[in-house]
Amino acid sequence: IGLTQPSVSNGLNKIRQHFNDPLFIRVGNEMIPTELAKEIFPLISEVIDKVESINNFSVNFDPLTSDQLFTIAMTDVSHLVLLPQLTNYLK
Repeated sequence: IGLTQPSVSNGLNKIRQHFNDPLFIRVGNEMIPTELAKEIFPLISEVIDKVESINNFSVNFDPLTSDQLFTIAMTDVSHLVLLPQLTNYLK
């Protein structure tokens, strides 16, 4: 899932506190989900799927055909130093 073990533990602890439920109970060598964990799992899976689809979404931007207006702000010093180079580059 791309997270470190401490990050997962921290997130799990926050969810446990929020719901006032352990979410998982150790039985022998296994961790068994509580009834609440089973109940919220489909909802959490749906949220994760939606976040992943947002992360995979790409916006096609072509600067050669774009008519979008950009405003560049800079300080007086950067104006003197950078603007001539930037203007030449953009030409």
